[in-house]
Amino acid sequence: RNVVPPKLNGFLDEGIDYIITQLADALFDMYEAVFKRALPNFFDTFVRDMANDYLEETLLKFVGACPENNNDVAATERHLDWRDMLLLPSEAILAGASGTSPYGNVIPWAIDIVESQLFTADDNDGLLTALNDML
Repeated sequence: RNVVPPKLNGFLDEGIDYIITQLADALFDMYEAVFKRALPNFFDTFVRDMANDYLEETLLKFVGACPENNNDVAATERHLDWRDMLLLPSEAILAGASGTSPYGNVIPWAIDIVESQLFTADDNDGLLTALNDML
């Protein structure tokens, strides 16, 4: 048995607890296969939708709506463009950012060094030797 039926108690007395628990056991025995087929769909639709709605309402209540970015200067100054921050200018332009390095060049330079040191492949077998050596 993959689904454990609930142990129901707290009714009028132990006799009624026993009868209701036996009824739940019988229902689980009869419909366990149906439950096992239906539960994934139930969680993928109903539970996921309920959780998403709850999280959205909670975030809007405590944080407020996300500001719109209408490509105006004030909105651009408030938002961080990760492409400009993490990529070299030539790569940032190709990714759709400004490529002007508004956050400086230390972070892209450090990432480039890490990538060139850790993610270089061996010419013989094509494996990532530096990363493998570290691990």
